Amino acid sequence: MKEITLKLKQGGKGKVFYSSQVTKKERNQTIVSLRKRIRAEVKKRTEPNLIPPDPPPRYDEIFFKGTAWLDELEFPARKKRGEL
Repeated sequence: MKEITLKLKQGGKGKVFYSSQVTKKERNQTIVSLRKRIRAEVKKRTEPNLIPPDPPPRYDEIFFKGTAWLDELEFPARKKRGEL
């Protein structure tokens, strides 16, 4: 597709006149092409680049003891209910 450069002039009553001799069809094709390129670029930038963890996480006895210990550090009053 050939490069098209449009020069715009503001006409009276909100009308826009194109100074180049580009047909409406060529202008619309160029706009559609640009929209596709922009959408593809936006989609590429917004897709997350997720990498699976290697090795996969283990949820074993050590993991559950560690989370219980962390919970105890955050909420020490849970174990001592009824005591002041």
